Amino acid sequence: MVQIDTVLMQINDRNADTEIIIPYSKGDKISVDIVRLEDQDGNIIRKLKKNEIKDRSFISSISLYEDDFVKYFDLKHDQFPYRIFYVSWIHYAKSLNIVDIDHARSKTPVHSGTLIVEVPIKDSIKYKYENVESPKIAVQNRFRKYIWKYGYIPPSSADIYRLDKDLKAPSIHIVPLHFKYGEAGSFESWKSFGNWIFRLNKNKDKLPAEECQRIDNLLRNTHSQKQKVEILYRYLQDYTRYINVSIKLGGLQTYPASYVCNNKYGDCKALTNYLQSMLKYAGIPSYYTLVEAGTKISELDVNFPSQAFNHVILTVPLEEDTVFLECTDKNIPFGYIGTFTQGRKALLVDENDSRLIPIPALQPDDMLCSRTIEVKTDIQQIHLSEVQKGHKYEFFNYAAKELAKDRVDDIIRSQIFSGKAELIDYELNSNNRQSPEISLTARFKAENIYKEYGKNIILSPFPMDFKDFETPDQRTTGVQINYPEFYQDTIIYEIPDKEIIKIPERVFVETDFGKYEIFFDLKNHTLVCYKTFLLYPGKHPIERYEEFFRFIQTMKNNELKNIHIETL
Repeated sequence: MVQIDTVLMQINDRNADTEIIIPYSKGDKISVDIVRLEDQDGNIIRKLKKNEIKDRSFISSISLYEDDFVKYFDLKHDQFPYRIFYVSWIHYAKSLNIVDIDHARSKTPVHSGTLIVEVPIKDSIKYKYENVESPKIAVQNRFRKYIWKYGYIPPSSADIYRLDKDLKAPSIHIVPLHFKYGEAGSFESWKSFGNWIFRLNKNKDKLPAEECQRIDNLLRNTHSQKQKVEILYRYLQDYTRYINVSIKLGGLQTYPASYVCNNKYGDCKALTNYLQSMLKYAGIPSYYTLVEAGTKISELDVNFPSQAFNHVILTVPLEEDTVFLECTDKNIPFGYIGTFTQGRKALLVDENDSRLIPIPALQPDDMLCSRTIEVKTDIQQIHLSEVQKGHKYEFFNYAAKELAKDRVDDIIRSQIFSGKAELIDYELNSNNRQSPEISLTARFKAENIYKEYGKNIILSPFPMDFKDFETPDQRTTGVQINYPEFYQDTIIYEIPDKEIIKIPERVFVETDFGKYEIFFDLKNHTLVCYKTFLLYPGKHPIERYEEFFRFIQTMKNNELKNIHIETL
């Protein structure tokens, strides 16, 4: 397959990124034929020489080795605006996707785009497109030519939790119906594609004899299938590490299990295959499973089979349950489904019966972040005890295990009571992989948390930390909430030597988007504030954004409001 790009881009100011990067892989033939700098009227200022176009490895920070490279060049000018024009072509040695364009992921405006695809008449393709004119199709000699035209101006800023379909961004996806990529395969169905993945990775499960002996020792006297799976999963976590190794078949084919045994590292494919191989030796069936990972859930088109995945996990059906195992994280509990993979469809790879399956979604109780805050007004201190789950557990668990202590100190200071209190000390406890939660206890020194005006007392609130959404007049897209957000607070204000006679009224709001409650209780010389906020997962069109925003603002306004009480 040959890809030819003709690009004209305008640089409006010195803050623009002017480095052009063209990725390619080992075996591809690439050429950049024309590169020139023009003024805004199209007059040529200068042309780039061949020796100014350079190559480098495209190794990422988590890769040991990749067969990926880039050609790159930079054209700067001191008078704005100016334009960069270039023509490049790549002859791909191997390719599964013919075209994969999605401008929802791009910040670059396209004033006029044309895509031309020529396919031999004997070859069949499948394609889909959105927010693009229907293609013009013509037959010339032995080729069928498809021409798409489109344009797109992205919004100047990205909405929080945006609903991508409301961007009306152009997308074009084209795949061959049949292909030869290591093994002959097909995109006729998800089943045929998954079966091809199985063949591509077949016979990669052989373990060295000493590894088999080690497995026998680990599982001796263990009869429960689930316990055996957990023992081998813990072994994987304790003795291997994640590192990307992307060579040969574009990172699609796994390395053998013996490779991980010998090197004690691998990427998601190799580590998953390694655990699957150990389970196979132990007589426990499991399935290599492809997923599009990320905290934002991308909708998988069930009617358009394609290579739409960027990650691999392991599915283990057991009598009492099905366990999904993330093989790249050393620090999470057995069977934990995180925000990275929850609540979406995945492709389970079986020899002759590959199929799409749902990965369970996280429920509100899986996401509950609870705080107990004791406010000691007499000594101007705050004692905090909190338990984090869900996305906050994942963040703090990573920080506790992987970051230096001074970096964790900075995070605690900046993210908890920032600007309101001075950190005295803290302790972070991650429960040692037993459950998906992490606890934090801390003491803070604080001033101005208690003000007295005659018989009136004003107490400072401790608002829940939540995002500031755009006002309805600034919002351009609907809302996509990928998982529940659930917070509960108990705030205890100790007010010695005062008899409280009046406290704030209860507030309770429930909508289609979630619910919020705040109420108060008196216990001797103590005022207790109870708060709950639950945001439901879901997608909401732009037409309902004003309602959504009103709900969020009701919560935030009550959270930020000072607490007024009266005493005798």
